[in-house]
Amino acid sequence: MRLRKAISCWRGTPLRLVLIVLFCAARARGQGPAPETAPPLFPGGGLLSYNSIFTTRGLMPGISGSIPLTARPTFSHEADVNFTWGFYHDFDVTVLIPIVTNHFDMAGTPAIRGTGLGDAMMLVKYRFYRRDSQRGTTQAAVTFGPKIPTGRTDLTDANGSMLPAGLQPGSGSTDLFLAANWTYTGLFSAKRLVADEETVPVALLKKEER
Repeated sequence: MRLRKAISCWRGTPLRLVLIVLFCAARARGQGPAPETAPPLFPGGGLLSYNSIFTTRGLMPGISGSIPLTARPTFSHEADVNFTWGFYHDFDVTVLIPIVTNHFDMAGTPAIRGTGLGDAMMLVKYRFYRRDSQRGTTQAAVTFGPKIPTGRTDLTDANGSMLPAGLQPGSGSTDLFLAANWTYTGLFSAKRLVADEETVPVALLKKEER
């Protein structure tokens, strides 16, 4: 009788241990990104993400001769691979690599399609101002870095003719990206109300690759 009782208690022990571990284990949660643009995205952490951007336009009418130099894709898909690392509490670095697919459809002619690597960007964000108060937090940052001409610029049509710049995945030029960010938390004394501003001027540096 005692042996059966001991066996019965032993059989229930693993289940009891599992339940105790489940109820007593500490909750684990990943660090979320900063919702505003002025602070670093992941202070002391990192982010690896994938983003898809689709753009569609109406079909082009029948064109006689070569494709116009101002032609734009009728369908475009940009797949962005983003790696961001907050290596210091006021700094983060971002590497953005796009993969671009362009389709150009015209009535009565075969579609032109091409996929290639787009222009990569390497950006550094520096938060140079932060002030905390009972109302909230005021922050300001600057983001800068080059756009590198890693994208393809040699796509051709079925006849071997070079496609116009608007249909190429890359631009063939080196540009300097510069942006200023400002965040004001606690607008109108409401803690959850945030004013967020980003200013991106026209490219300051443009070097054509020959």
